[in-house]
Amino acid sequence: MVSGRVLTGFGARLLAGRGVPPANARYVAESAVLNEAAGVTTHGVVQFFYFDKQVGPVIDPSAEPKLVLDRSAVALVDGNGSFAQLAMRLAARIAAGKARRFGIGLVCVRNTSWLAGLGVKLLPLVRQGFFAELWAGSAFKYVAPFGGCEARLGTNPIAFGFPVPGRPPVICDFSTSTVARGRAGLMIHAGDRAPEKIFLDGRGRATDNSAVLEAGGSIMLLGGEHYGYKGFGLSLWVEALGLMAGNRYEPGRELRESFALMLINPAAFGEADFYSKEVNRFVEIIKGGRRRPGVKEIRLPGERSFRSLARSEGLGIFLSGETLARLNDLAARNGLKPISLKS
Repeated sequence: MVSGRVLTGFGARLLAGRGVPPANARYVAESAVLNEAAGVTTHGVVQFFYFDKQVGPVIDPSAEPKLVLDRSAVALVDGNGSFAQLAMRLAARIAAGKARRFGIGLVCVRNTSWLAGLGVKLLPLVRQGFFAELWAGSAFKYVAPFGGCEARLGTNPIAFGFPVPGRPPVICDFSTSTVARGRAGLMIHAGDRAPEKIFLDGRGRATDNSAVLEAGGSIMLLGGEHYGYKGFGLSLWVEALGLMAGNRYEPGRELRESFALMLINPAAFGEADFYSKEVNRFVEIIKGGRRRPGVKEIRLPGERSFRSLARSEGLGIFLSGETLARLNDLAARNGLKPISLKS
């Protein structure tokens, strides 16, 4: 186990060594570590390896996102070569202000880097009482359109959340493909096959073999071979939001990620007391239903991450031996103190 404080300090020193201002370095590192603590290991401290390659050559360490349009309930932010995490921080601040004033706030962000792990980024906003949606367009295309066999779409994740007063909020976070690229990458590395056919080879044949992604294959859309038209629609929506914000469709080009954040203020509808009682009653009915054989509980989206966050807070964050070794190799190459396990 390693404490979140140690991992955040490690990431902050890595980024500061690349010229990132200390406050920004710590904020970006905290974002990565929070994903790891929440159990989203495909989008957690692996970001440090991404930063090792990207900061300087691609991401401008000193750049800040810029507000380029501010009009009533909407705004547009340009990433300006900066970290997506900084653009998200700015977008969240703007959207929250607009939602408080107008009842709703929509901020689109263009020309940014990998945002990595959407759900935990909504958590502080939902805890403030907002309904929240986040749609992120991926510059790198690993997903074939429904009926096609060539990758033309990103995994294009989406997340949304809503408060449940007196309980943890509901936070959903998933790709519009059957599996995230990071998860598929772990399968390739381990030589694992998927539990069902969720990939297409280069000729469009369904397979459970993740290795086809390295030979011209692609990931199926959410819904799979027969119902992937559902994921297709969601993925197209994400891509269109990026186009609306002026983010050019240029597959594989760095800093061509985009995202859109929308916040709704439920107080604008004047039914706060009713909502608080009814959403709690609703959750109790959902969780209290009969379960399938072998299922211990009906778990709402986000519950697993909240439990992981609580464990990480008390016991530290679990890192595999391989991840720890990679981090310490990164430390050696960057003149940083190695990470040691928590006793």
